[in-house]
Amino acid sequence: MRQRLINPDFIRGICIILMVYGHITHIGNYSNYQKEVVGIIYTFHMPLFLIISGYFFNISKTFNEHFKTIIKKIGIPYVFFITLYLIGLLLIGKIGIQTSNTPPNNLLQFLENIFLHPKGAYWFLHALLIINIVFIFVNQLVNRIGKGSVFMYYIFLFIIFIMLDILGLIKIRTSTYFILGFILKQLTSYNIKVTPFSIFIFIPVCVFLYMQQSAFEFSPIEVTNCFLIFSCLWIFSDYFVNSKFVTIISWIGQNTLIILLLHALFVVAFKPFNSIFLSIDSTGIFYSIFGTITTVLLCILTSRGFDKLKISKYLFNVHELFISIKANKRP
Repeated sequence: MRQRLINPDFIRGICIILMVYGHITHIGNYSNYQKEVVGIIYTFHMPLFLIISGYFFNISKTFNEHFKTIIKKIGIPYVFFITLYLIGLLLIGKIGIQTSNTPPNNLLQFLENIFLHPKGAYWFLHALLIINIVFIFVNQLVNRIGKGSVFMYYIFLFIIFIMLDILGLIKIRTSTYFILGFILKQLTSYNIKVTPFSIFIFIPVCVFLYMQQSAFEFSPIEVTNCFLIFSCLWIFSDYFVNSKFVTIISWIGQNTLIILLLHALFVVAFKPFNSIFLSIDSTGIFYSIFGTITTVLLCILTSRGFDKLKISKYLFNVHELFISIKANKRP
């Protein structure tokens, strides 16, 4: 039985923390500086999620098996929680709390936000659903008419994803990073070996790439930068695999789904307390750090509540959604 890799969990943990930080309403004297940091974070945190998702995509299942799995594991949680999120947007709009996303105006727009153009971080799960379905559809198609040709497989993938991008359903940037992760797995077979000293080369190169404007838009430079950051985080987690920091972050990475689904609720809940935090720290940095850490922990604790209430098996198709930090420790 293959031991669970800690590296992808660590990268997921870093990315989900950065995502929550990016969604916090930045206030105070240093809010502009924090927004600049968020701008940098947005160039790589979701691409890294997509690379890892592609990396662990399993094409060996049959169409029916895979379709049932993604509906149970992704589809049901997505539809349930984005529905709650949209209802929440309607309610807080009436209360007077401002958010970056506007609530749907009618039932048609409500359904559009669920099935076509999701709001907030839910776009990621919506994209995963589409990408997974496209992959298994193309796999079936190529096996029937192309005798399993790898060339035809990727040609069909790119044609379909370009069409979906034109239709506005999923950006080509999103599908490309997933495909790159899938290709990475085929090339490495879960055996990525990079010397720890490479990090001393990668980091300066990343800094240089950020000096190029194209690092902030979908381009070969952005792709290169994302893979260098991916490599740096992989190397770091390999080198410090037994440290408490890597253990905690990778534990958070294993609980990514519940954080992705629920973090918006807690982010909004912190907004009424802005003035209190500013009275303690006028820079707004304390508010951002406290809000990020607390949101992540509350999301994970909520998963334990779902387990206790016996609803995890209905929403997530698992008996226990919560993963304890002890279960994450390596022997």
